[in-house]
Amino acid sequence: MRRPVESAQYRAIRYTERLADLEFAVAEYIDRFNHRRLHGEIGLIPPVEAEAAFHTNQPVLNSRERD
Repeated sequence: MRRPVESAQYRAIRYTERLADLEFAVAEYIDRFNHRRLHGEIGLIPPVEAEAAFHTNQPVLNSRERD
C-alpha cells in the first residue's frame, strides 16, 4: 500500500512535468504565430518582419514584389 506522502510527491512531479510540457507548447505556438506565419493583410510576410520594417521606416514589400 502506498503512503499518502509518496503519492502526493508523485502527483506534484507529474503536475510539474505536464506544466512544463504546456509551457513549451505555448512557447512554440507563439513563436510560430509571430515569426513564421505569413499574414495576408500585411503582404504575406511574418508579423515580426512587418513590425521590424515599420520601426526602421522601410517599406514592406509583399511576396509578389520580392521576386
